[in-house]
Amino acid sequence: MTTAALPVGRLAAGVLALASVVPLWFGFWWAVLGITTSAQTPNADIADGDYPCCGHPNTRTEIVLGVVGGVMLLVGCAALIYIAFRLAHFALLGVRPTGPQTRRVAAAAGYIATSLALLLLVL
Repeated sequence: MTTAALPVGRLAAGVLALASVVPLWFGFWWAVLGITTSAQTPNADIADGDYPCCGHPNTRTEIVLGVVGGVMLLVGCAALIYIAFRLAHFALLGVRPTGPQTRRVAAAAGYIATSLALLLLVL
């Protein structure tokens, strides 16, 4: 690797770390909204669409799926936080991650990709 490539890589890592702030912000609040609206007493008599964001759960299965989906989103946010910190660390100090750190970043990215794929399958 040439010395000229290192600043470009550090710049790209810094930009990606900063770009992850917006998805983290919206992802966190989306998860909180999903968990709080799902954790209600099921009632089939209440029509969906009472609020513009979400429907009322009709069964216990919908409650469990909503809470599990929200928790999965929160874990995805935590994975994105880890990736952002690793990228910021590289951008600021220029120190390459160790082997275990690289594997954890790959695992976090894999979790996020798997969660998104499951979400697309469910929707």
